[in-house]
Amino acid sequence: MKRLFAKINYYIKYKLLFWFVVLIVLIGLSGYLVFFAISIGYFNLQKNYIKSQIIAQEKQALNSQLLYIKSEIYKNKNQNPQQIINYLKQLNFNKNYHFYIKYENRIFNLNTIPDGSMIKQSVDIFPNMQVIGAVKKGYINKVLNQNLSYAKQLFYKFLIKSFLIGLVVFIVSFVIFYNILSKFDKKIKLLKKLSEEFKDLTNPALKTSCSSDEVSCIINNFLDYSNNIIKIQKIKNALLQFEDIDQMYEAFRKLLKQEYNLFDVNIFIVENNLIKKTYANKIYCENCKISYNDISQCKCFQSIKNGLQSNIQSECSKDYHIVCLPLFDKFYKNNTTIIVQLIDKKPISDSKAIKKLFEQVKDVIGYTLTINIFKNQTYKDPLTNAYNRLFLDEYLSLLFNETQRNNINFACLFIDIDNFKSLNDTYGHKTGDQFLKEIAKIINQNLRENDVCVRYGGEEFVVILKNVPKNVAFSIANRIKNSVEAFTLNGIRRTISIGIAFWPDSCKNFTDCIKNADYAMYQAKKRGKNTIVEFET
Repeated sequence: MKRLFAKINYYIKYKLLFWFVVLIVLIGLSGYLVFFAISIGYFNLQKNYIKSQIIAQEKQALNSQLLYIKSEIYKNKNQNPQQIINYLKQLNFNKNYHFYIKYENRIFNLNTIPDGSMIKQSVDIFPNMQVIGAVKKGYINKVLNQNLSYAKQLFYKFLIKSFLIGLVVFIVSFVIFYNILSKFDKKIKLLKKLSEEFKDLTNPALKTSCSSDEVSCIINNFLDYSNNIIKIQKIKNALLQFEDIDQMYEAFRKLLKQEYNLFDVNIFIVENNLIKKTYANKIYCENCKISYNDISQCKCFQSIKNGLQSNIQSECSKDYHIVCLPLFDKFYKNNTTIIVQLIDKKPISDSKAIKKLFEQVKDVIGYTLTINIFKNQTYKDPLTNAYNRLFLDEYLSLLFNETQRNNINFACLFIDIDNFKSLNDTYGHKTGDQFLKEIAKIINQNLRENDVCVRYGGEEFVVILKNVPKNVAFSIANRIKNSVEAFTLNGIRRTISIGIAFWPDSCKNFTDCIKNADYAMYQAKKRGKNTIVEFET
């Protein structure tokens, strides 16, 4: 492969100019030949046209002469044939024409001997006599040459024009291709510069130098960069499949090990300089040989040395190279950070590429981590076990980051129980609380796995449907409405009114989505309750 790249580089460097000149000459010559062929074609058309005109004229003249001879014969029809022939020979005929009489299978020339003919016509006189006329070939050629002089002049003019056009095509092609070649050279230099940057972004151990072998350098560095982008996207897509943070960490660890051909990868959750949780097959001490240039990246990990000593195993030795990288540049929450430990039997050259990976996946991991934290009871409504307003504020912040990153949409449902105040007034708050619990259960039972139900306050609930088409959102809302309508608690029935707002179609920001859905819910109340209304701008 390297030999192929070197050969490509040689041809570009030393033979591109030669082939450039050859290409320009061929283009100019092609232009000349095209117009030369057009000139010849035009000349032949003119020649054939003139020839056809001359032949038509001569046929007409010959026919006139034959009719004249015929009239003279009829004048002397009382004489014998030989006398008629002798009489005709005394007449003055056009020397360019040859006339003869065919009588009883004998031929009698009336004027000059023929030199070949291009046109021949005949007239029958008597049953056994026929007058035949022919235009001499030499005469036809002479007339044709005289008339073709103008066509030849046009031909030479076209010939000169075709040469000039070919020259113009050559000059224009030269200018165009020279500019293309100049731009190509600039692009090569730019690509060379970019490839050096890609080399720094991907694999610092890449040996190819762009000063000596531009093509192989560019191709190798671009391939290396592309491969790393593919790895990043593959890992990122795989992590998006997980909602449980423990499963995500395990998958992340295995994917890192697999994609970057590492001996092992461990993940440590560090809080206040103590290891709180470990995701690993084997634990290795940090006093093994560390090859990463910036040793400060491991300082936060070294500070928890005492917390790690109890887990040291016999595999820890000077034969392993260890690099410690924080998944987040700063503490994530509550002095918590996540350390990824890379272990291999050879120096780890992909650490910069892996840092680039961390920049891409930290939002995905951070989002899942936060969602898992939110599952804590701090973010739950104690009565209905639905999420509370505190959760909604945090969740919308995360959702905003995700919509910016992945360009997703969502629907906001604002749900209010119709005539709930009369239920409290009639049956008491205890019954009202029980009814709220059951309504929250019904809502959650009709949601998808990733949807979120929040008790917004009193008898109001907010539902966030992430990445949902409008028809699916309305289908979910209808299921909730119909399920509530069919539900009874000790003979008590209530309905709900639902307002829907869609991001980004009808909202400028997330706060507007809740306000707009709330407004749509009040419109549903005005329309008779127990209905669904979409917010319209």
